[in-house]
Amino acid sequence: EVVCWRESFYNLLVTGSPAEAIGAIGLGTENIVNSIYKPIIRAINRLGTLERRDYVFFELHCEVDEDHHEALLGIARDLADSPLNRIDLRKGMLKALGLRSRFWDWMHDRAKKRSTGS
Repeated sequence: EVVCWRESFYNLLVTGSPAEAIGAIGLGTENIVNSIYKPIIRAINRLGTLERRDYVFFELHCEVDEDHHEALLGIARDLADSPLNRIDLRKGMLKALGLRSRFWDWMHDRAKKRSTGS
């Protein structure tokens, strides 16, 4: 699933228009990192069984991706001057969110199977 996500996302960036790529990276990825990773960090902290080095990835991404998010949002605003670009921004965002949804659904199914021993 990880390989499928990576290849699909890469293909989206390579074959899509610039606006579609910004929609995927900015609106559909960087824009949602904090809303996904902050609850993960809180859960890990409550669990209390991991060393910080084992989850620092999430903390760093929350910090770094906020700057990326702002920069990409500015680019998206500039691109949104064109009706066709607005369509592509949305299309890229929805494709990236769809890929992310499928990936997290797979992760959830995998976790459920591990917890039940299936």
